[in-house]
Amino acid sequence: MANRHPVPHLASTASASQPRRAVATLAPRRRAQRRAAQLAVPYAARWLCLAGLGLGACQLPSPPAQLDPAAIWVSSEVTMRTDTVGQAPFDSQASFVLVDAENRSSEAAMVTLAGTFRDERGASLSKLRAESLWVPAGGRRMFALVDKERKPRPGARGAQLLVSGAKVLAARPVMRVIDERSFDDFGKTVTVATLVNDADRPGKAMVFAAFYDARQKPMARPFTSVPIEAQGRLPLRFVGPQGSRSGMIFLGDLVY
Repeated sequence: MANRHPVPHLASTASASQPRRAVATLAPRRRAQRRAAQLAVPYAARWLCLAGLGLGACQLPSPPAQLDPAAIWVSSEVTMRTDTVGQAPFDSQASFVLVDAENRSSEAAMVTLAGTFRDERGASLSKLRAESLWVPAGGRRMFALVDKERKPRPGARGAQLLVSGAKVLAARPVMRVIDERSFDDFGKTVTVATLVNDADRPGKAMVFAAFYDARQKPMARPFTSVPIEAQGRLPLRFVGPQGSRSGMIFLGDLVY
């Protein structure tokens, strides 16, 4: 193993007639090498930064601002279910919570909800996996918080939910949903829309639909992942469960 203190080691193992000479010749060399290594990193980073910014000023990005959690309203209409979650071959039976959150601020934000399942005594039963969704100013999204261990929780009698983050986003997503409309199809709500990619490169979007009953209680949140060409448009169509009375389509993660 290399010695972490080379100079004392050399002095102690050198011959009695030359201990000082070994220290005197090697110590300045090691100090010079160490000093050169320390200087190399900031100089390299500086040149990389100048090259990337067109010889402009080098400034690290500041962390995004956070909205006051009170600006995010979480609905009291909560649906707890146990069903298949995920896609084959990684699907499994698990309990989850469907709940709406509304961004009541004047700024778009990446909103994160988290929480726990509660038993009949109100004690914590298990954690829910946090989910983050982009919510425009004044917008509303349905969140699906799945049991963190992806297990059924037959003992769950309620859920305690909280806003664990709301990062302000300066830029809008380069994909958007337009021309959305819903109609009834023999007791099921069908929601259709068009996905638009404003970017000059192809990408892939996670697309969600949210369906509600006559009391606006969450019923289902199906999803699909769709590829889309640069500057492309794609039709979207989701069919809700029997008894659904309204629906909406929104975007999740975007990949380019």
